[in-house]
Amino acid sequence: MKTTSQYQQYDYLYDRLKKQEQAIAQLVEIIGSLNRTVGELKEHHKNMEPQVSSSLNLR
Repeated sequence: MKTTSQYQQYDYLYDRLKKQEQAIAQLVEIIGSLNRTVGELKEHHKNMEPQVSSSLNLR
């Protein structure tokens, strides 16, 4: 038979696991957002290169 102490330990571990799960989910969202931003910046930079080259007559 399990003691109250063991149940408290399981509850504690379960709560910690849930908090870690939430933290990981937040990190995944942050990484996804950063990846989108980096993609947008790369696209913007790629579109700017021809304009800079033409303004400097580097062709």
